[in-house]
Amino acid sequence: MRRTRVVALAAASALALAACAPVGESAPSASTTGGTLATLTAGVLTVGTSDPAYAPWIIDNDPTTGKGFESAVAYAVADRLGFAKDKVKWVVVTFDQIIAPGAKTFDVAIN
Repeated sequence: MRRTRVVALAAASALALAACAPVGESAPSASTTGGTLATLTAGVLTVGTSDPAYAPWIIDNDPTTGKGFESAVAYAVADRLGFAKDKVKWVVVTFDQIIAPGAKTFDVAIN
């Protein structure tokens, strides 16, 4: 009996959450966001990563190639936000710099 109640509550919760989801919304297109997103340098997305960076996350310790999971994800996100590959700047940051409060030298970090 208790199991039935838990399953019913879970189903009701899932339906309630689904009803709150936006209808007909999608992620912004690349053509509409690149010029409007506030970044450290106008028109450039600055991505922080560690050095050295290891495979399979970044291949040959060079994130600019787009090879490796983190590098590919960063370029895919940049593209979705409207930044061309040549408008993505990489900077070296430590994990402590990423999580520390205060001003950052990057717009987004992938590490």
